Amino acid sequence: MGDVVVRDASGRVVRITDVNPELRQLELGELKAITWRSFDGMEIWGLLLTPPHWTAGSKLPLIVYCHGGPNGWITYGIFPQFMHVVSQIDPYPSEAMASAGFAVFMPMPRGGGGYGEAGQRSIVGAWGEADYQDIMTGVDDLVSRGMPIRIGWA
Repeated sequence: MGDVVVRDASGRVVRITDVNPELRQLELGELKAITWRSFDGMEIWGLLLTPPHWTAGSKLPLIVYCHGGPNGWITYGIFPQFMHVVSQIDPYPSEAMASAGFAVFMPMPRGGGGYGEAGQRSIVGAWGEADYQDIMTGVDDLVSRGMPIRIGWA
């Protein structure tokens, strides 16, 4: 849950709340938004969460963590979550997965919220087709960017 902040006319920002002060004591992974082109050229986005203290170039096991759809989406924040319907939050602990040494890839394929009504309806009657390819081209993009993904458990 985020804090409430106020910006006055001069641009000064004041935080009003301190909802989760204990989070400052935790080592959290790095969360970043990424984009890639799918099989048909459509730009797709998602989130990539890497473990705390991860060194670029070192191999990581990858969890591909998908939301349901149509009309599901992910939120961008300290604890990314999947929203399936209003006021429903998916409870899987993505930060705990990252803290255990996994990279967590959270693709936002077509059919999800954020692509408009046409984007959401684009997979109705065709679930697991273009949306699946969106996810897999995202994994391929991570590999092509040099993300050293470890396959299997070694």
